[in-house]
Amino acid sequence: MQMLKASLLVAVSLLASCSSNRMFAPRESRNGSGPTGMQAAVYALPSPLAGEVRLWCDGARRTTTPDGVEQTELLLGFELENPGSGPLRLDPAHIAVHAVASGTDRTEASPLLPLPPVAEAAPGTTASLGLAFVLANGLYPRDVEGFELHWRVEGADPAASYAQVTPFQTWLPDPPSRYYWRDPWPWWGFGFGYSGYYWCR
Repeated sequence: MQMLKASLLVAVSLLASCSSNRMFAPRESRNGSGPTGMQAAVYALPSPLAGEVRLWCDGARRTTTPDGVEQTELLLGFELENPGSGPLRLDPAHIAVHAVASGTDRTEASPLLPLPPVAEAAPGTTASLGLAFVLANGLYPRDVEGFELHWRVEGADPAASYAQVTPFQTWLPDPPSRYYWRDPWPWWGFGFGYSGYYWCR
């Protein structure tokens, strides 16, 4: 009887772990990685701009606000590399998450306020930016199948800018060796190996 209770407890904890997290990767230009190791989309900035943008998603997590309200956040990261002669800017006000897919439904996400300051890469430097977006309609991380990230980089001349839309999908890391388990992120993802491997998704 005690073995049955222990098994049920393990099963419930695994389900809770899986329901409160999910990882995502870009569906295009996936030829780099972010500092956390997640796969990133890399875009070369066209003339008159010069440089490169890397962007990735550190997954979705379930959080609780100071008021006790539960919500789901998408964690997004950017790196702006500037080898040119003028500054490059990434304004959080010009970054948006649209078309969050949940089954056949589409919803939106709102940036977690207050917004961080503008990320500006001076010539010969790299700037980084992290953002969190709160999902609408009470979605849980595992409800999300994909989304679109809309963003824009600006140069010194406001007329010189580059806008892009990056689609994301659910993602599983490369499977580990047999009889081996790992949890690459401290706040989501849970895996274990027994005659193979298993990942929450």
